[in-house]
Amino acid sequence: MSAAAFAAAPDVRSLDCPSCGGAIELRAAGYSTLYVCQYCGSEIDLTGDDAKLIAEHTQAAQALTIPLGTKGTLDGITWIAIGHLHKNDGWEDWEEYCLFNPYHGYRWLVFTSSGWSLGTPMLSQPASPGDQRFRYDGATMRRCYDPASAKVVGALGEFYWQVKRGDLVKSTSYIGGGMVLSCEITTDEYNWTREDYISSADVAEAFGVEDTGEYPEIGDLPSPHQPNPYSSDAKTFALLASIAFFVGVLMTILLDFGGETRAQQFQANPSSTNRTLSLGRFEIKDRAKPFTITARGEPGRNNWMYVEYILTNVETDEEIIASQPIEYYTGSDWTEDDRRGTVKIASVPPGTYELTAEVGLPEDEARTNPNTSWSGGFGSTRPVAIEARANGTFYSSLFLLGLGLFAPVIWLGLRVMSFEGNRRSDFDGWGTDDDD
Repeated sequence: MSAAAFAAAPDVRSLDCPSCGGAIELRAAGYSTLYVCQYCGSEIDLTGDDAKLIAEHTQAAQALTIPLGTKGTLDGITWIAIGHLHKNDGWEDWEEYCLFNPYHGYRWLVFTSSGWSLGTPMLSQPASPGDQRFRYDGATMRRCYDPASAKVVGALGEFYWQVKRGDLVKSTSYIGGGMVLSCEITTDEYNWTREDYISSADVAEAFGVEDTGEYPEIGDLPSPHQPNPYSSDAKTFALLASIAFFVGVLMTILLDFGGETRAQQFQANPSSTNRTLSLGRFEIKDRAKPFTITARGEPGRNNWMYVEYILTNVETDEEIIASQPIEYYTGSDWTEDDRRGTVKIASVPPGTYELTAEVGLPEDEARTNPNTSWSGGFGSTRPVAIEARANGTFYSSLFLLGLGLFAPVIWLGLRVMSFEGNRRSDFDGWGTDDDD
């Protein structure tokens, strides 16, 4: 995009609005191709009789995303696009649209490679542009770009100061509180602008133009103040997952209550041929339930034994068989202690069941194999305590439930961090000073 070059210096020109007769004073006569009357909103063609000038301005104006003279409503206020600047800082090109409303003054729509901002000129200076950080409107503003020289590549329309192609200003920006404060520095003044993020969809709707898109649709990096598009979803999913997981834990606890419990203790003797223990009958009503059996035994030092459980449906003779090792091994610098363990049967159908437990001892093998040596430490008996309950909590199920619920949260969290990493990777010297 380019604008016509002018040899003559800008002058001041006065005229009357042909529509309402209001007095108009042009501050950039010779540069402006369009003036929007501040009294009635009429569009006045200022191109004159210079055919070359008209052609260049017309070609440049046709390339604008928002044609000059276009009206748009933002936050309930109707604005008119009266000027356009094309700028470059040696790294990036961007556009600035000057908006005007006779009751609200001027605003700037800034269009960069990653999206849009709505800029409001500031009447006071919030800080020195050389500061690394400062407080503004309750937020800590930190410099996100080192000072750079911005050049006016092209200018079209009407402005509230005299501007021409080739003008240079030094600029720097600060981010914080979801906004950017940018400062343009000239030889005699500082001009501060507060920039708030505005979506491309809102710009398109307001001015009736085509949606230009925004990062990550366009641009390699997000704007400094662009809201993280994944944060809201991450928070929502985290809340929903937390509620669902809490309900799951609560339901598990409630379902864990009740159920018959039986407990027995006995001494397992290898010389006895009968080491089977009956823990009685259990009634499982209404629905299938988990079945939990916990055993604790003393196999002796560097020894083991096992318990085999048989849960028999007394009506159908169907059996559910499970086994559990009980062992204890130790060395000079290590210990493997499995003297207590739990067996959980996931789902036992309704019915009446009888549970028996049979204890097996390694001394049985020692009798048949005299070369095997065992160090029991309890003589000829091994104490065993067994507790069985027709219910129980499967913590692995809760883990899987939590993993399934929070997997989307984890994925969104990674997207949030990736977005923030991309955002900060474009900042000059970000994080070189300590936080408050």
